[in-house]
Amino acid sequence: METEVEVATDAGPGYPKLASLRWRVDVTLSTNQTRRVLKPYLLLRVETSRGGVETFEVTLEQFHKLRYAASRALNEVLKIEQNEQIQRLKR
Repeated sequence: METEVEVATDAGPGYPKLASLRWRVDVTLSTNQTRRVLKPYLLLRVETSRGGVETFEVTLEQFHKLRYAASRALNEVLKIEQNEQIQRLKR
């Protein structure tokens, strides 16, 4: 099963924006060396607002690290934004 997430694009200056993200979970059932592996991994396809496309695969462990890092970064951005709003109110 493959899932696609559409995101609004912004063609303005600066870094390219995320235009779409497609992902699916694949499972390696066996290899030449081993009869049964059953190792899941995620296949991610990222498209940017400038037309760039990157495809990569990550293990479940790598995905969880990525998800955790993104979550922490978003929380830090929210803290900064809240701090800026509080500073504006104090003026």
